[in-house]
Amino acid sequence: MTILSISQILAQPRMRLWHIVSTFDNTPRWVESVTSVQHMRGNPRGVGGIWRAQLNPEEHTQNVEFEITEWLEGERFSLRPVQRSGVLHGIELFQLVFDLGEQSPAETRIGLQCEYEPRSKFGRIKNLAFLRRQYIAFLHDIIGSLNRLSNSEFARSDF
Repeated sequence: MTILSISQILAQPRMRLWHIVSTFDNTPRWVESVTSVQHMRGNPRGVGGIWRAQLNPEEHTQNVEFEITEWLEGERFSLRPVQRSGVLHGIELFQLVFDLGEQSPAETRIGLQCEYEPRSKFGRIKNLAFLRRQYIAFLHDIIGSLNRLSNSEFARSDF
């Protein structure tokens, strides 16, 4: 299994960032490859909640259901695909973890972790060749988008 993690300090209040990342309907605003998100069942903001995301990476549309497997209000949550629905191009996604830690009232350390495994020979070669760098860049893009969205009037008016 490959585990990638990044961490960055943003000049944003923790609860503003939490409001954005934990309101899953907003995900298409800050994750480029997500085109829509829909609550399916269970607690929408807690362990056991199931959400369906329509992903469109590299022009290949796929619906993936995610279950909330950890929820610490205001600080951390994790998602995992339900029933191997997270396989795309020979790569299986196991878990995504979002972690927010207050550094000061105006600064937050955001950590993102992605756990995945290549399931095919092509996937293993692709992972070794360039996929890790691509995923790290993708995680950094997510943090940049969160920062921009948090600075926007959208975040300021909703929080």
